[in-house]
Amino acid sequence: MEMVNIYRERPMDFKEWALNIFLASLPIIGFVLLLVWAFSSSENSQKQEWAKGRLLVAFLGFLFVMVILFFFGGLAFIGAAFDH
Repeated sequence: MEMVNIYRERPMDFKEWALNIFLASLPIIGFVLLLVWAFSSSENSQKQEWAKGRLLVAFLGFLFVMVILFFFGGLAFIGAAFDH
């Protein structure tokens, strides 16, 4: 089924996508921009959904890294406790 654009938004072109991807990849500014784009009601719906997906992937990556760090940190702590 084809999605119908209810609001008759202009599709984003290549230059807009390239600029958005570049700005979102900047360390602190990119995170703030993703939050603004994801939760602002005045943004293009394509950009909103992309920003929400990008935030979700970043959050899942952060959780994965934290789990790995806690796991290996716990193993190192347990190993150090049994060395003595």
